[in-house]
Amino acid sequence: MTKAMIMAAKDNVATVLESAAEKSTIALIKKEGGETTETTVCEAIPSGNKLALTDISKGEDIIKYGVVIGYASCDIPKGALVHVHNVRSHRINIPDGIITEILKQMNLEGR
Repeated sequence: MTKAMIMAAKDNVATVLESAAEKSTIALIKKEGGETTETTVCEAIPSGNKLALTDISKGEDIIKYGVVIGYASCDIPKGALVHVHNVRSHRINIPDGIITEILKQMNLEGR
């Protein structure tokens, strides 16, 4: 089974450790240990990318390692890929052209 790591208790995203196919089940492992849970992804997620652990509303902070790493630029459903196409930084504005190129390089066009 594919696994994802939750780095801190406050996190609303986890890091996928192996690429996950759409509608596959992922084991959620807590960095500090404890019970492992499972969730289902709603789209394919490449290894090393973030997975939404809950529904995240537009404007809501994205939390990883227990700290805010950005905010949702649109509603993100539980089990979805969390990346440049649906997250913005509080500190820097990444131009749309760069976001498009990042998604193209990752074969994630159209997201």
